Amino acid sequence: MPSNLDAIASRSLELRHADGTTSPVVVRIGRPRRDAMDYRCDYEIEGLSKVRTLHIRGVVDVQSLWLALVDAGVELRSSDEGKAG
Repeated sequence: MPSNLDAIASRSLELRHADGTTSPVVVRIGRPRRDAMDYRCDYEIEGLSKVRTLHIRGVVDVQSLWLALVDAGVELRSSDEGKAG
C-alpha cells in the first residue's frame, strides 16, 4: 500500500512468525510540521496485523520528531506481534 506520508526517514524490519516465515514491516517517519501552537510529527507502521498511522506533538519540531521515533518503538513492542516475540 503506497503511503501519502511526507516521509523523511524509513526503516525496513523483518517480522519472524512462529512458523519460521518472515514478512516485511516498514516504519516511516514524517516531516515535523507546525500545527497551531506546537509541532506535529506523523508516522506510520505497515506490515503488522493492521497499518498504524499515528502522530505525536511536541513544543518544537525536534521534540516532535524525537517523540515520534520513541513512540514508534513503543508501538512495535506493544503490538500483538511484538508481544508474541
